[in-house]
Amino acid sequence: AMRLRRTAPAAKLAFEQVHGFPPMKVLLTNTKVPRSTKKLVARVRDLHDRLPDITTKVFEGISLIADKVLELTSTAVDGGNLASICALVSMNHKLLGSLGVSAPELEEVCALSAGLGFHTKLTGAGG
Repeated sequence: AMRLRRTAPAAKLAFEQVHGFPPMKVLLTNTKVPRSTKKLVARVRDLHDRLPDITTKVFEGISLIADKVLELTSTAVDGGNLASICALVSMNHKLLGSLGVSAPELEEVCALSAGLGFHTKLTGAGG
């Protein structure tokens, strides 16, 4: 597994390998919605410029979720851990959505997945 994070507030994002991450089954869904990472990043930057105190807390929440998932997966993933990981996946998606990087098609996938008992989150460029 890989993790993308900043090691310091002013540092650039960097990938780091996560050792000991247990195997997990993951379903990837391609909504085939065209998107522009550059435009989404600009939109998030604009939101951050207007509401830095709020967006900083959202980013901190996303980071805390990643830390907690790593903590929960550092030991055997049992039923309790799995339920917590699933809840964290959903929370992460909602935080990303609050930054405006989701799309109606992604939300539809999340709703359909939830109806089947699955937890989903956006990846890549979002919406």
